[in-house]
Amino acid sequence: FLSLDTSQVTAPRDSTGELATSNFLHLAPGSSMIDAGTYVGIPYSGTAPDLGAYETGGSGPTTFALSVSAVHGLVVKSPNQSTFTPHASVQLTAVPASGYHFLNWSGNISDTANPVSFFVDSNMSVTANFAIDTYTLTINAANGSVNENPSLSAYDSGTTVQLTAIPATGYHFSGWSDSLTGTVNPATLRMNNNKTVTAGFTINQFQI
Repeated sequence: FLSLDTSQVTAPRDSTGELATSNFLHLAPGSSMIDAGTYVGIPYSGTAPDLGAYETGGSGPTTFALSVSAVHGLVVKSPNQSTFTPHASVQLTAVPASGYHFLNWSGNISDTANPVSFFVDSNMSVTANFAIDTYTLTINAANGSVNENPSLSAYDSGTTVQLTAIPATGYHFSGWSDSLTGTVNPATLRMNNNKTVTAGFTINQFQI
């Protein structure tokens, strides 16, 4: 402290009726109590409020900046502004691009809720994280088989898969059904949801 002299607080008021200028209980420069407090709605100077009866310096910041970022999606702010008064309430909503889904928030907010609400008590940066959707492909084939290229347990949204029907001996390919139709072989399939494809094979017949 600059002073612990209690006589300063009992000094006579000045001609205007104000308390006499005093250093009593004011923090000394370099004190560990400077910027060590928590914001409670009272203006402060520095990066955080001081601990103690008096704030070192002048009034604190009047607004805080909030920046948001996202890849494969966007973030909607409510209210939609770049700066906020201390302790303002903000709601962020993550909106994924087609083929993606929301994972979580990172930066100054760590959460999986969507939308997420919080109070702005400092300059903040928040990132919405998204992941690509994945889908499964189920193949049915009797009296033959189907070759998948690529052959994966799950496919990223938008992946194109080439399917080649291979008949067993004595059979021939007769067509696709379920999520794929037609008789083109090989055929291509775009993965934009979970899909099932059945390859039809017919026994060869010969005239005698």
